[in-house]
Amino acid sequence: MTAALLHPFLGFVLLLDLWRPPEAIPSRATQFLDAVWPCVLLAGYGSAALSTAIGMRRRQVPGTTRVLALMPVYWLMLSAAAWRALFQLIVAPHRWEKTEHGLARTSRRRTRLLRRIAVRGSGAGPRRPRRAGA
Repeated sequence: MTAALLHPFLGFVLLLDLWRPPEAIPSRATQFLDAVWPCVLLAGYGSAALSTAIGMRRRQVPGTTRVLALMPVYWLMLSAAAWRALFQLIVAPHRWEKTEHGLARTSRRRTRLLRRIAVRGSGAGPRRPRRAGA
């Protein structure tokens, strides 16, 4: 959760660091960090992209290029959700917004879960025509 909360701020600091002119005589620590952070950044984003691409290929899900291109947008949305969750934890700690998982079109559990949701009457299941006079 900490990574999701800090992601936008660290991205902003990264852009700010790239935009600022470098120091005239950087310290050894600055030189070390300037050499390490691109490696850490590429390793983190690369491993996330690689695991996503491998998973999509194994499940035979099309659109890998589009998904990989939209991953930074997804991470920003994930960060917004994490901030919302933290706010709700502070303001209303006993409130819980439950998410039904397994509803994706590619999920093997979708049919069973949709039947269960329809039984509960949440409105998320397949619509059934109303009977006349009801």
